[in-house]
Amino acid sequence: MKTIQRLLSLLFIFCFAPALYAADAPNRYELSGDHTYLRFELPPLVKDAQLVVQRKKDHYAFSGDQIRAQETEIGTLVTVTLNTIPDLRTDTLSFLLPRINMNTDTVWFRSELVWTQHNTTIAGPDLVQGPVQVYRADRLFGRATRAMPAASDRIGTVEGTVMLVNTCPGPVTPGQNCTQPFAGVDVQLIDATQAVVAKALTGKDGVFSLQAAAGDYVLHVVTTGVLPRCADQAVTLMPNTVVSAKLECDSGMR
Repeated sequence: MKTIQRLLSLLFIFCFAPALYAADAPNRYELSGDHTYLRFELPPLVKDAQLVVQRKKDHYAFSGDQIRAQETEIGTLVTVTLNTIPDLRTDTLSFLLPRINMNTDTVWFRSELVWTQHNTTIAGPDLVQGPVQVYRADRLFGRATRAMPAASDRIGTVEGTVMLVNTCPGPVTPGQNCTQPFAGVDVQLIDATQAVVAKALTGKDGVFSLQAAAGDYVLHVVTTGVLPRCADQAVTLMPNTVVSAKLECDSGMR
């Protein structure tokens, strides 16, 4: 199933944005401006298309069919959904990539980043008073490169679990189990530059697995509120080695 989903996501991007997969096109784009950093990577550098967005203290990571790419007359428009509030609004981020022919190792370019708030109502956008879309644009400066995939003998793996602790209300009796797997949360692997290099969604048993080039990283569990509170954990990946990690998130229940 994962293989089929990967093929479909690659086919979608290739069909609607073929310029991204031209033989002489870049496979890594890095853009920055106004406290914002983006890294967009394409196969064969990575298995799936990946986009990392950092703005001040906010970090986002997208992959596969979460990334929508559309060829236009002025370049390739790449869009992701940041947030959805039902019956109120959806927030998206879009940026333009010009067609680039790699005649040197690095090509510098300018781009535009558009933050869009798509307003709606419980009855749909037709009942919105005023503009349905509200825009904010930022200027970006970008660098395009064509990087080689990391050699397989330099890749390390971390496998672990995320557990929710203190899940029992009221007084705890001896032998009572107040720990349970924390399923359906994103675990991010963050490097020394604070960039998210890999991410995974925990399964129903709280298990996750991440791969990256050998080096020192921090494991971070993404939560939306003050609680549960999850402590970051440092981890060192070694080539051709699987390391274990156990992350705990305090539910705050007492």
